[in-house]
Amino acid sequence: MKRHALIDELIQIGFTENESHIYITLLRHGTLKASELLQKTKLQRSVIYSAIKKLIEKKLVYEKTGVKVAEFGANDPYRIVELQRQSVSAAELLASKLQRERTALEREAFVYEGNDIVTTVATKSLESKKGSTVYFLGPSKFGAQKDLENFWQKYHTSRESKGVHAKILYDRFVSKDILKQRNLYNACSAKYLPLDIEVPISFVIWESHVAILVPGDNPPTVFFINSQQTADALVQYFEFMWKLCK
Repeated sequence: MKRHALIDELIQIGFTENESHIYITLLRHGTLKASELLQKTKLQRSVIYSAIKKLIEKKLVYEKTGVKVAEFGANDPYRIVELQRQSVSAAELLASKLQRERTALEREAFVYEGNDIVTTVATKSLESKKGSTVYFLGPSKFGAQKDLENFWQKYHTSRESKGVHAKILYDRFVSKDILKQRNLYNACSAKYLPLDIEVPISFVIWESHVAILVPGDNPPTVFFINSQQTADALVQYFEFMWKLCK
């Protein structure tokens, strides 16, 4: 027996096959007894009663009273629209609750201390996806020490192989040789910040991650923040400063 085409459409919006079959049968034939539904749908009696119970709960089917044998009929099909609205409202409420859970995770932050904070942060930034950009905002002479230059060469070689881009805004205390050398790497651009002061802290931003380096402490400190909103805001600030640079 060929299945009614509307059954598939009802299934797509959350009805079971049995519920769909029974509801359409009642729409086409009016009020029917359970035995008549059994004959027309070829479903088992227990299946019919189970499906009818759910359809009554959804207010799509009513039970006719005042008769010797229970009869069932279909209510207005536009009740389906109301059910869908309720489902959307429930889904929106659930999504809002889940988003709060996600936001709590995205705002995860922790502190790291150690003399290797520069290399630690830079190495973590290499976890970026291919085609993404790592932003270095305000690196100073602290991050450009001679004993770190070997590390930076390895870093940029690895970054190039991973297909990750880099944009750097140095303060004025970093030598021109360093600036020139960084611009020789593929997918790497470096400029001086449009400020004539030594920047006391610096930022490294990649994807949803932000690292705030405080080099003056002993040992130096870095604050790691996982927040897409914070990362996006700092990237916007970076690009604003980038446009001000010569």
